[in-house]
Amino acid sequence: VLPELVGDSTSYQIADVTAVTADSDGRLWIGKRNGAVYVVEDGALIQCDKAGPLRRHRVDSIVGDGAGGVWAASSYGAGVAHFRSSQDLVCYDAEREGVIPARVSAMAIGPEGTIFFASAGAQDGVGVVEYDGETFEKVEGVASGPISAMCFDQDGRMWLGSEEGLTVYGRD
Repeated sequence: VLPELVGDSTSYQIADVTAVTADSDGRLWIGKRNGAVYVVEDGALIQCDKAGPLRRHRVDSIVGDGAGGVWAASSYGAGVAHFRSSQDLVCYDAEREGVIPARVSAMAIGPEGTIFFASAGAQDGVGVVEYDGETFEKVEGVASGPISAMCFDQDGRMWLGSEEGLTVYGRD
């Protein structure tokens, strides 16, 4: 699929986009309703390995990892995928890892460069999980209800959005 010039922007002929982000190298990463993940490299739209846990599940959240790759997740119980490049995929299954929320609704990179996953469902009983590159650990003191959005501010505080409102958590 080649880019199409539209005014001062470029448009890609790709339907059912559900998530999008740019990585630290400036590449655009796209998640689709069918679980496919694409990256735009040198103007070309490339489909990444689709054999991971997101296959046949909508990509609901995608976030750059700070090292040129992205994390992608679904709120449909599909686990999470770490695309370290367009063809280097590491998959994490909620059941196998034991602590990842089965339904990941939001992700954010924390102040130390670790990744945080938020739960879409109260039935997960998880709330927020932090992954430091080696282990997944539940963040204590964070509500375990459904979280729809999350981010960190310049002071390292974690902001969580849900149906109940917006909550901020300070970090030690």
